[in-house]
Amino acid sequence: MAKAARGMDRRGVKDWFSGLTFEVQQSVLQDFSQLVEFSKSERISALEKELASLRGAGGSVKGGRVSKPSSKKGVSIAPKYKDPVSENTWAGRGMQPVWVREYLKKRGTKLDDLLIDKKGAR
Repeated sequence: MAKAARGMDRRGVKDWFSGLTFEVQQSVLQDFSQLVEFSKSERISALEKELASLRGAGGSVKGGRVSKPSSKKGVSIAPKYKDPVSENTWAGRGMQPVWVREYLKKRGTKLDDLLIDKKGAR
């Protein structure tokens, strides 16, 4: 348990609380539970409002801003590079596949050598 705001530690709070009468103890516990419930309900309502605003925007939160999902997400594109030996292809997006790295490393060539001709000649 963390230290109280007034510098009382757990033992001090226990000693203070045990020195109170039963009726006063009940009153303190009731006040404390109401305070905890009130702060919980405030936090819950604030989080629900924020969630509703995020759902209403239809996007996700990035850096404190709401952004719309990309219109290009899930769209496949034509391959740009092709391995002449294994016929593997790569669209040129993201990390280079292992076959591209190995091909370039073994042959000491450039990435342009794996380009697929626009006419489909390769």
